[in-house]
Amino acid sequence: MAQYEAILSTDTTDLPSGSPEQDMRLEETTPPPPGRYESFREADAVSLPRADTDFEPALLKTAHEENVSGKSQPPGPISWNKYAKHRWWHKIGLLGLITLMAGTLSFATATKVITICSAAIRVSIGLHISLVAAAVAALMLETTGTRFCDVAAVSIQRASGSSPYTILPASLRLTRLSTFGVLHASIMILGTIILVASTFTSTILLTDLKNVNIAGPTQTKLLPIRLGPNTTLSANGVLHYRSSPSANWRFGEMKSGNVASTAEIADTGNTYRVLLPYMKEESRTTLEHYSGPGLVSNFRTVCFSPNLERIRFGLTASKSGLQTELDIRSTKNGPEFLKNWSDSRFTFYAQLPTKWNESDRATLPLSLANNFHAGPRGDLGLQDHPSGRNFTFIPLMLLKSSPILLRGFGHLDLGGETDESEAMDKIDQLKGLKTNMDGRWTIASLKNGTQVLSATLCFVADNAPELYEITMTGMTIPSEPTVGWQRNGTSKSSAQLQKQLGIGVSYKDYRDRHIMQLKEPRNLALIQALLGYSPQGGWATTNYKDLYEEDWIAWWAAHAVHVSLIQDILRVTGDPALAIQALAFRFHSMIFYDSITEFDLYKPVTTISSVEMLISVRWTGLAVVLSLILVHLLLLCSTMVLFQLKTRASGLGNAWQAIAQVVSTETRAVMEEASAVRDKEVEAWARSSGVSRRSYAVSMSDVRNRMEIMEQKL
Repeated sequence: MAQYEAILSTDTTDLPSGSPEQDMRLEETTPPPPGRYESFREADAVSLPRADTDFEPALLKTAHEENVSGKSQPPGPISWNKYAKHRWWHKIGLLGLITLMAGTLSFATATKVITICSAAIRVSIGLHISLVAAAVAALMLETTGTRFCDVAAVSIQRASGSSPYTILPASLRLTRLSTFGVLHASIMILGTIILVASTFTSTILLTDLKNVNIAGPTQTKLLPIRLGPNTTLSANGVLHYRSSPSANWRFGEMKSGNVASTAEIADTGNTYRVLLPYMKEESRTTLEHYSGPGLVSNFRTVCFSPNLERIRFGLTASKSGLQTELDIRSTKNGPEFLKNWSDSRFTFYAQLPTKWNESDRATLPLSLANNFHAGPRGDLGLQDHPSGRNFTFIPLMLLKSSPILLRGFGHLDLGGETDESEAMDKIDQLKGLKTNMDGRWTIASLKNGTQVLSATLCFVADNAPELYEITMTGMTIPSEPTVGWQRNGTSKSSAQLQKQLGIGVSYKDYRDRHIMQLKEPRNLALIQALLGYSPQGGWATTNYKDLYEEDWIAWWAAHAVHVSLIQDILRVTGDPALAIQALAFRFHSMIFYDSITEFDLYKPVTTISSVEMLISVRWTGLAVVLSLILVHLLLLCSTMVLFQLKTRASGLGNAWQAIAQVVSTETRAVMEEASAVRDKEVEAWARSSGVSRRSYAVSMSDVRNRMEIMEQKL
C-alpha cells in the first residue's frame, strides 16, 4: 500500500516579488499547502516531478510552455473579453453531444414496440434531464448566483449532471428574486415533472392497447357435413321435446322474397338457415368466414285463424288437462298457396291445461295440437326457390285455454274417480260452442259469449335440408346466448336469445344478432335428406302446475326451456308464426348436433376464424407520450441555447474545472476544514458567520487572473 508524506516548505523567497502567490502566502496564518508529494513503498520510492516555485505542477507547466508562444505575456490580470472562449461543442462536451444525438434519435421509435421504445424514452429523457441540470447549474453560477452552502453541489453538478433533484432545492433558495432565478427554478420543476412522468410511458402507451379479435389466416379443413348415403339418422323426437338443448347454437341466415304478415295471416317468409358444423362453442363464436358445402334448411312458417267445424271435450287419465278434439274441414281463409291443402276433415288432438296459477299473468295457458295424418303435403304448388322443389308443410295447432276452463276444472282430480261425475257435468256445459275469427286466432265461445278457448293453425315447412355450395360471413361474438329457466317459473335473461332469432330487431342486423349472413346458395351439389323430427300427438307446451309429474300416458309435457321460448316470443310479439318457427328450428338444431358425431361425409371447407391479439385501439396514450417528448425537447433546446448565450466559464462534464473554480479566497476557510466535516456543519458555520445570506457566482478574479467563486455584489 502506497504511503504519502507531504514535504512542506515555508520559504517564499523564490516567489516573484509582488506576485499574487506571494501576497496570498503572506496573508495566510495556516501552514502553506504542500509544494511536493513523495511516494514511499516498502521496496522503492517514486516521487512526482518537482514543481516550480510558483506552485504550478511540473506536468501542467510543461504542457503550458509547449502551447505558449515564444513571446512573454504582459504582466497583470487578463480582461474578460480577452479570456479564451471555447467553441459551443467544446462547452457541451463529447458525452453531452452523444447524449443529445442518441437520445433524440431514440424518440423516433416511439411508435414502434412499446416495451423497447418506453425503455429508450426513459433512458434518453433521463440523460437529457441530467444535461439540462448541468446546464442550469452553470447558468446559476454565472448569472443569478447561489447560496454559499450550495456552491459545491451546484458546481459539481456541471460535471456530473446526475439529476435535477440536487439543483431544484438550490434554485428555490436564491437570496434574491430575479427573472433568471424564476426561469431556472421553472426549468428544474418542469424537468423533474418530465422525468417522473417518463417512468410511466409504458403504462400510458399500454392504455391504447386492448385484446381484440382480428381475422386470422385462411384455412381449409375437412368438416363433417352430413350423413353418408348408406347411413341412417337415429333421432328420438320425444327425447328432444322433453329435454333442454345443450346450447343456443350460432347459425347463418338468409331471407328471400317480399312476404309480409297481415292482421289475419302471420307469415315469416322464406327463412334459410345453416348450422355450423362445429361441436365446440369457441369454433362457432370465432368463425368469420365460411365457404364450402353446407346444409341449408327453410323454416318458413305460416299461422292464421282456422275454420273449426267441431270441438269435442273428454276426460283423460291426466290430472292436469282436458282432452280436446278439433275438426277442420277447409282452409279457405288461409294464404293463397294453402287453398288446395285439403277438402277433407282432419282431427287435431290436444290437451288443454286446467290447472293454472292465475297470479302469473305473464304466462299463457298454451298447448300444441297435431295430427300426423293431416300432413306433410308437398302438392301445394309452392316451390322452394334455391332447389326448385315443392314445399312440404306440417300442420300444427296452437291452443290457449280461457279462464272458464281453468276455474271450472282446476280444482278437480280429472284422473281420479271421485270427481269424474262432476267433470262430465261441466263438459256437457261446453257443448254447442260457436266460433268466430279474430285476426290470426279463432275463438270458441259459449252461447252467452263466454270464451272457452282460442286456436291458431300453423304450417311449418318440412323440406329436408339440402346440400349447397354456400358462403357465410360474420363477426366474432363473445358467446352464444344462454337462457336461465326454472321448472315452475318463467325464463330469465332470454333477451339475447330473442335477438338471435330476430325478435325485436331487424332480421338484417346480423351483427347485432350475433349470427352469420348467408349468401344466396349456388351450385347445388347434392340433395340429401336429413331426417327431421315431426311433432306428433297432443303435447302440452305450457308451464302450469304439476306439469312435470311423471304420468304413464302419452300426453308428454314439453321441457320448460321450450315452453319459455314460445311464451316469451308470444308475449313480446304476439306472432304465433315466429314462436312456432323458433320451436321447429330448435328441434332441428338439437337433432343436428346430437347426430353430428355420426356424420361420415367430410367435405373441404375454407374458413377464416378470428384470433385474439393485443393491438392499438386508440391514440390517446401515444398522443400524451408524444406531447411529453415535444415539451421535453423544447425544454432541452431552450436550456442549451441559454447555456451557450449566458455562460463563459463553464464547460459541461469537466470535473477538474468544476472543482478548481470552487477553490477561492471566499471558500478557503471551508476547503481547509471540509475534509472532516459534514454539509450540515458547514451550513451551520455559514449561518453563524453571516455568509449564508450572500450570493456567490463564478467570475473572473482580477487579483488571481482565474475564474473562481466570488461574492456577487447586488
